[in-house]
Amino acid sequence: MNYYARIQQTIDYIDAHISEAITLEKLSEIACLSKYYYHRLFSALVGESVMSYIRKRRLGRAARQLNTTSLRIIDIALDNGFESQEVFIRAFTKYFGITPAKYRKLQSKIDLSDKISLLGMASSTHKSGIQPKIVMQRAITGIGMKLFTTPEANIEKMTIFYFHETFKARIHEIKGCINPGRIYGICEDDESGETLVHTVFVEADNTAIVPKHMEVYPIHPSRYLVFSHKGPVQDIMRTYHYIYHDWLPNSSYELSKTGRDLQIYDQSKFNGFHVDMDICVPID
Repeated sequence: MNYYARIQQTIDYIDAHISEAITLEKLSEIACLSKYYYHRLFSALVGESVMSYIRKRRLGRAARQLNTTSLRIIDIALDNGFESQEVFIRAFTKYFGITPAKYRKLQSKIDLSDKISLLGMASSTHKSGIQPKIVMQRAITGIGMKLFTTPEANIEKMTIFYFHETFKARIHEIKGCINPGRIYGICEDDESGETLVHTVFVEADNTAIVPKHMEVYPIHPSRYLVFSHKGPVQDIMRTYHYIYHDWLPNSSYELSKTGRDLQIYDQSKFNGFHVDMDICVPID
């Protein structure tokens, strides 16, 4: 089953179980993907995070119930998976700009989004875009740092770039660093899509002494699809979009059940404006 069909199965499941508790674990299980890669593919193909999509579908259903039933607001809230009336009112008001009570009183009509359909969706872009190499990465042990930020902060304040600069200034503290110029990174977001977790490290053969505020990061051997990004730093997300929206869904490769994307770059080829980077996607 291709990735479009797998993600569509979870979209169908969401609508069929919209009033129940829906977890990322269950959805990724249905899609036969790890949570990490399910979330990445869903976000790329649907255009928003899983939890954001679920919240939108629940609020749309609640809006229809407000206009077409006499159910109490608390009953509508609970029927659409919200833990309380207060949480529902906050979410509804934030999304629609009007409280549920006022919406019902005014019999407002909001242009509600339809259920997403990915069936028949395909792209030929990957035939003429970046073509990956297949590389076997040996096991390595890294020592580095972790940053928690947000997509907005990263865009407005370049938090990941300055985090890299802070780490590079501390590489000399790492005993047994094998190649201080070769930087590894792992970037992922949480289920809501509101928090970015960025890890950066270098390979080291001595983990007995770990500098303050640093951790050990083991990377297991794996087969990778390696996509090269050479260009402006701000275009990295375009490369990721190409990988997950265009290339992978139209490929026959099976994503790793345990791995994470690995970024690798030579720090001599990275500055605030341009980067020469490999984006490595593990496959089984």
